Amino acid sequence: LAQLYSAQQYPEKVTAPQVSATCRTLLDELLDGRGAEVLNNPLHHLSIITARGVGALARSDGQRWREMAGFLGAAAGNLLARSQLAKAMERVIFHHQHDQGEWLREDFDAFHAHFVGLSDANLRDALLASGSIPLVLQAVNGIAGAPQGPYWDGGLIDYHLHLPYQRDAGLVLYPHFSDYIVP
Repeated sequence: LAQLYSAQQYPEKVTAPQVSATCRTLLDELLDGRGAEVLNNPLHHLSIITARGVGALARSDGQRWREMAGFLGAAAGNLLARSQLAKAMERVIFHHQHDQGEWLREDFDAFHAHFVGLSDANLRDALLASGSIPLVLQAVNGIAGAPQGPYWDGGLIDYHLHLPYQRDAGLVLYPHFSDYIVP
């Protein structure tokens, strides 16, 4: 992943569709015939957190000005209270077939959550959505098995991942811009 990521090249005036296409190619090369290893691993259960646009963000239709307006409205609501951001986005968690994410299913904040089983049909789209930064990449639409709508990086809601970890009896690991583990 690091090699593929660092080898990306873009023209000077890059567009969101160009970045999205490059990232799709990157995922294709990374997973090339190995998606089943991720989906069927008996020990490591991948969960992918995404943000699905609702309200004005659901109606952006890929038009940059509508997306910008939707995110400006979401940011304004978030300035008032984090719970207001839930009017613009909801959490969608794509999960491993043997991990139903029970510890996340009971409400713990204002965000509605959907749970979608990972499959060969949605793995690449879920991964792409989880890194789709608004206005840099296009929203991912039409993810198999998931509610309709535009999907972006789950960090829009959960950047600091303040999730109810105490509910999970297991160990939760996630990479987050650090080379060491912080308890």
